[in-house]
Amino acid sequence: MTMECIEDCATKSGLCYVELRFAPYCLCGPSLDPEAVVLTVLAAIRRASRVYGLEARLILCIIREMPETADAVVQLAIKYQGQGVVGIDVAGDDSLWNTEGVSNEIVKAYALAERYNVHRTAHAGENSPAAAVHEAAYTLRAERIGHGYNVVHNPSLYSLVKQTNVHFEVCPSSSIVTGAVHPDSLDQHPVHQFHLDGLSYSLNTDDPLITGKWITEELEFCTNQLGLPFGAIHQSKLHAVKAAFLDTEEERAMLLKHILT
Repeated sequence: MTMECIEDCATKSGLCYVELRFAPYCLCGPSLDPEAVVLTVLAAIRRASRVYGLEARLILCIIREMPETADAVVQLAIKYQGQGVVGIDVAGDDSLWNTEGVSNEIVKAYALAERYNVHRTAHAGENSPAAAVHEAAYTLRAERIGHGYNVVHNPSLYSLVKQTNVHFEVCPSSSIVTGAVHPDSLDQHPVHQFHLDGLSYSLNTDDPLITGKWITEELEFCTNQLGLPFGAIHQSKLHAVKAAFLDTEEERAMLLKHILT
């Protein structure tokens, strides 16, 4: 599965670098524990990178509905940091932010990740209020926010995330599938405001198997249906390079060169 994914990233999208995310505790079974899952995927990305000439890194997801696994996921990220794992994420039912906020187990896990310089992103503000973005960015201290569209409804928070350079992982097609943005209101998609106001954002596919779009088709959608100008798309790529969970500045410079050529 990992090999096929990287093949598609290379051949269907022309990518030179990709960060794949998955939840180890959702892929394990009687004969495969979470660490074995991570080791299997790491072996696959190393082999696929040699075959397809694409660098891949891993982000390990904590599932919001499984807070009891949060510490163990971070321990895996720490153990395999520098071997292909670069960060953690919290994903799952975004609407739980509305009633429960973030659990203490996840808060502690994110603090541990920061202590060990493990990068952090978090899904928030897609189908949950702007307060979820605040909690993700300033309680979990996530460097990037997955989606985060509802931040536009809180002017003071919007100003704060801009000042502190929080990065937003925008997934236009996915935002329609999840109901975060109505298909008849594409001209009101928050990414337009992000661009006009100079926030840090990138354009992503989220899940090509659900949306039917790899990044090439996603960017075409952004141009033709969403109405984003070329400058917005180009700027998103530059933001993506700056926000990437890369190991060294040399790698960042190589990625930037790929984008500019």
